[in-house]
Amino acid sequence: MTITHPRTRTPYPWRWPALTALLLGEAMNLLDATLVQVAAPTVHADLGGPVSDVQWFGAAYTLPFAVLLITGGRLGDIAGRRRMFVLGVAVFTAASVACAPHPAPSC
Repeated sequence: MTITHPRTRTPYPWRWPALTALLLGEAMNLLDATLVQVAAPTVHADLGGPVSDVQWFGAAYTLPFAVLLITGGRLGDIAGRRRMFVLGVAVFTAASVACAPHPAPSC
């Protein structure tokens, strides 16, 4: 099935770059969620507490993501999808860069 422009019936010229951008954004999300799950046992070992807290690490990441996904979708309808996508990727990148230089806690 080919997506066509509504007025000219020609294929939408930016469909492949748009798909690439969306897939890269989803890959970043999947990578980040995977890293949270992989790091959870180490974080738990450093912080201590009950074993059930490990489940909360994933929930603490997933819940804000889900809430902001719905909010970002509505803001995309209002302010423009491209603008919101670029803003979301920029905020995600800035937060990741801000977290990167912090040293590991000393025990």
